[in-house]
Amino acid sequence: MSLHHKAHIDTQKPSQSFFDSVTLAKTQVLPVLSDYDKKRLLILTQVTDMVVPLDCMKIEGVQEHRSLAFGHSGGFIAHLIGDRDMIADFAKQQLTVS
Repeated sequence: MSLHHKAHIDTQKPSQSFFDSVTLAKTQVLPVLSDYDKKRLLILTQVTDMVVPLDCMKIEGVQEHRSLAFGHSGGFIAHLIGDRDMIADFAKQQLTVS
């Protein structure tokens, strides 16, 4: 599913702010991320997401971890429970990165 579809653009109830925020992040924020910034990011994804298109979650050069979870809320819960230690280890590691 595309961002256009997920944001319900061209429907009676478009989510223009969602569409605009993702578009601005991709066009204005991501291009100026330094290699240092990218090393300090960890992207957590799941197998499917009915809210945010998976291709919108990817950032070239950023570490990614995919959990065996389905759906937006399912992914969120899986990351909180199943990936808790990995997230904590990643955060601790970033404290020593300069």
